[in-house]
Amino acid sequence: MSILLVLGQNISEQRKKMGISQKDLAKLLGITQDALSRIEKGKMAPKMTRLEDFAHIFKCPVSFLFLTDFEKVHFYDRVLSECLKRLTMEGRVAIIELVKHAVDVMSLDFSVCPGNDRPRVEDKVPSED
Repeated sequence: MSILLVLGQNISEQRKKMGISQKDLAKLLGITQDALSRIEKGKMAPKMTRLEDFAHIFKCPVSFLFLTDFEKVHFYDRVLSECLKRLTMEGRVAIIELVKHAVDVMSLDFSVCPGNDRPRVEDKVPSED
């Protein structure tokens, strides 16, 4: 995968995570929506100064915008490791337990939980009396 495609996909992903439209992000950056679309598709490279603007808006380092999904895993591993180093052993254990619990909760299939089988208002069909 080309570096421009990786960059474009990351910009698109970050924009969508923030809930910003292409039109609004383009306006923030002072570029056209067409230019932003071409950047996101990997068809055009942004100026170096524009990369700093993207990073500022997305609150990430410029280098993050060039990471593949595989590399992002290692990036997050390093960030987590650096955070844990600042804690006492008890703090580290507490954080690890918290993360384990969060992963368990996020992995649950809530569709099988009691109460999810109740019909929703929008599922009810009006009766024909």
